[in-house]
Amino acid sequence: MFKKFLFICSLVIILLPGLYETGCFSAKKEDIDLLFEEGQSCVKARKWHEAIRKFKRLVKLKPDSVPGHFYLALSYYNAGKTELAIEEYKRTIKLDPNNSELCNRLGYIYYEIKDYKDALKYFDLAITIDKNNGDAWINLGNTYKQTGEEEKANKSYEQAVKLNPAKWEAHYNLGVASREKKQIYKAISEFKRVIELKPDNSKAHLYLGQIYIEQGKYTPAISSFKKVLVFEPKNALALIYLGSAYIKTRKYDKALQELNKAYKIEPDNELLHRNLAELYEYQGNLTKSIEENKAVIRLSHNLAYKGDAYFNLGRIYYRQKKWKKAIAEFKSVIEVFPNDLETYRLLAACYMADGKTGYAIQNYKKLLLFNPKDAYLHYNLAGAYCKIGQEEAFVNELKKAYELSVSQGDTYLQEKIERHVEQLTK
Repeated sequence: MFKKFLFICSLVIILLPGLYETGCFSAKKEDIDLLFEEGQSCVKARKWHEAIRKFKRLVKLKPDSVPGHFYLALSYYNAGKTELAIEEYKRTIKLDPNNSELCNRLGYIYYEIKDYKDALKYFDLAITIDKNNGDAWINLGNTYKQTGEEEKANKSYEQAVKLNPAKWEAHYNLGVASREKKQIYKAISEFKRVIELKPDNSKAHLYLGQIYIEQGKYTPAISSFKKVLVFEPKNALALIYLGSAYIKTRKYDKALQELNKAYKIEPDNELLHRNLAELYEYQGNLTKSIEENKAVIRLSHNLAYKGDAYFNLGRIYYRQKKWKKAIAEFKSVIEVFPNDLETYRLLAACYMADGKTGYAIQNYKKLLLFNPKDAYLHYNLAGAYCKIGQEEAFVNELKKAYELSVSQGDTYLQEKIERHVEQLTK
């Protein structure tokens, strides 16, 4: 009897795979449906790890379930398991190769991890399958933008707009691209369209405000920044730009109020300190302006911002007749902007005032390499040569300055040189 029992058990084990396949022990449709419902409930509740367990069981029972693999991929993605999500999306695409949205979603994951080559591959595939997939066109444009292919990006955004004029994302991306290409009126039009479609889009309001500031249209700029703050009261960038607009309109108290709000949110924002430096200088508080410019230099990774801050410090020290400090700052500017003529001009003036005439002459000569027909440079160089007693060089430069002033019709400089010569001949 025992031997017969063993024989039956062995037979069951041998036949088990076949029995499973033929349905004798196959998973019931009701079980699969229940797992799917439970998995979807987990997805809706954002319980990603529980969803993963449900859909893993489901695809094990039904390996060709496209929805099962899709929701498993989605759950992996939202649980931060990017590599597993990629592999699961690939399995889903193999089961459903003509599904444009699956390719679009996989492309987006590659875009997020900055694998732009594979992102382009899957966005292209999504569009090949369905040329009317507006989201894929937008994502394709964003990817081309990251790879520096601006023209292809713009064409992708334009195609997205044609497919769905009511899709605010396409208008927004086209607005950003137009602004970067200096197509200002097109950018304004696109951002306005975004706001028509999605009035609470704070980014579109912010971009519009920035453009208006660049155009010197401060009233609409202020209005745009205020709208941003209706939707995002703690948007530091909007507060900073609002403060900047108030500075331009000389409403210094309002400017300080907005900038102080921004300081409480982002105290290390370099743009904030740039605006505070400007505000304090306008108010005549040079000590505070110096502090803020130094903060910009300390905080910023932007060389242009640093260069501007060095220049502002140099100007303030120049106004205060602190020549050595001004010289140090202007030399720092030249390290950032080696061809900035105004810096060389002010540096030369500081060297003259500080009694370092030789260095002043060197800077005047550098300036003349850039602008050999600048009559005032020749005049200043003549004055430097006169100061150290180099008469021949003084006469030559003064003569050049006079000839240039005559040819350029600058009667003010002509008369100034004539008076100078008259005093020397007495």
